[in-house]
Amino acid sequence: MEPLDSKRHSGNTGNSTVAPSCEMKTVFEDVYWIALLITGEASAANESILCASQLSAGAGGVFCDRLLRKARSVTARSAVRTVHRLISTSASSHAAASPKRLDFKVLSDEEIRSLYQVNPREVTTELDPLSRSVLVLRGMQRASISECALLLAVPRRHIINAYSHAMLWWNGKREHVLRAGLTAVSGA
Repeated sequence: MEPLDSKRHSGNTGNSTVAPSCEMKTVFEDVYWIALLITGEASAANESILCASQLSAGAGGVFCDRLLRKARSVTARSAVRTVHRLISTSASSHAAASPKRLDFKVLSDEEIRSLYQVNPREVTTELDPLSRSVLVLRGMQRASISECALLLAVPRRHIINAYSHAMLWWNGKREHVLRAGLTAVSGA
């Protein structure tokens, strides 16, 4: 595999660190290949990419933003594979339930930032594995219901019920998180 060179960057003559959007996939494949070559295993390669994205997060620009989104997506998919049996088991609790609401949208950027303020232990004790997975995939990463069903190998109805459950949980939690954030800011 050849390194990124002038032939691949012929359209980018400046000194910018921002890669053209058509090369984003190639850049990520190069990064993954290098990480896999060095580590020898996929999970360690993915972890290396995540570490790299965190180190470059302060650099800004389109390249870093896209790499970070990809790193988040890879991490979510890896986590799903790791706990797939638990997700499948928890799906049965959403089989017979009917969603209380069907009109939940994906989370806004502000809501996602707020959700990061919640202690993960609290989320894991209050939501089942399927609801947590759908909250991340649908709510935070904006995957469609069909994409979630495919990735999680769970029927769409279960995904809708689990997302409804997660969003009702989040709606109850959000006000508390926002108040706590305002208290922390005003108390500082």
